[in-house]
Amino acid sequence: MKRLIELGLFLGLSSGLHAAAMMTLPDLGAEAAGAGGADRLTVESASASVAALVQDWTAPPEVFLPDAPAMPQVAPLDIVAQVPDHMPTPTAVPALPDVATIDSAPVAPPTPARPIEVPTAAPAGLALPMIDDSAARRSDSPDRPPEFSPPQMPAPLSPVEEFAAPDNPEPPMSDLAVATSPRPEARPNRPAPSAPSVPQREQRAQGNGGGEAQGNAQSQPAAATLSASERRSLIGNWGGQIQNRVARNQPRVRGSGVVTVALRIGRDGGLLGVSVAQSSGNPALDDAALTAVRRAGRFPAAPAGLTDPSYGFTIPIRFR
Repeated sequence: MKRLIELGLFLGLSSGLHAAAMMTLPDLGAEAAGAGGADRLTVESASASVAALVQDWTAPPEVFLPDAPAMPQVAPLDIVAQVPDHMPTPTAVPALPDVATIDSAPVAPPTPARPIEVPTAAPAGLALPMIDDSAARRSDSPDRPPEFSPPQMPAPLSPVEEFAAPDNPEPPMSDLAVATSPRPEARPNRPAPSAPSVPQREQRAQGNGGGEAQGNAQSQPAAATLSASERRSLIGNWGGQIQNRVARNQPRVRGSGVVTVALRIGRDGGLLGVSVAQSSGNPALDDAALTAVRRAGRFPAAPAGLTDPSYGFTIPIRFR
């Protein structure tokens, strides 16, 4: 497309130059006179410079091809087979030993041994000894399987007695370790019941100044004594309530471990003292355990059956 446009421009330019040259030339011919005359035209060729310019513009562009790279000259290789000067001497193959020819003659069967003649009857006056051949039979036949004796059936088991579970089982013991507390004193021997006393008439006390003061004497029953199992059950239930209160107030700390704290709780639920009974090895966890106990504030009061002024508990606090 570009070449066509250039060719059109060159042709137009060439035509314009020719026309301009023709217009600038003077009239060389004489004009005819009269109506019957004819005009004369003079044609002159273009100059050499204009013709060379037109030829340059109309000539097709030259295409320049890059020179091909010269191929390197490789020297021919001289391949010469290397032949050894001395050829190896062939090694002699050792001769195979002669193999004896196997005789294919049939083998004669062995001669059977003569049976031993046993006298059918003993001579008179001689008694044959009794020979126990059970041991010989066992030794002669080693492949004989041993005699099988039937296994003995076990004796029938005696019927198992069924025990009925009690309706009100004793509550399980708590895992809380109770600190050392004063043990109850040994119970005194209960006196034998005395004979019922004869009811006495009501007594009246008359005061001075004309007033009367009347009172009725009422006997108060003595406090019932708890058994050891009932006492442990009450202390275990109370210790579980105390541990739950401490767990609810346990702060969040980094690390894991178990801290065992010793508490002294009064009957009214007040905290009388706290200390670390067994450290976890991490001071931050030990301080967090003491903080959890102090945050709990007042603990539940002791059950009605516990009459000591204070009780000690050892509680493990786990941090995860």
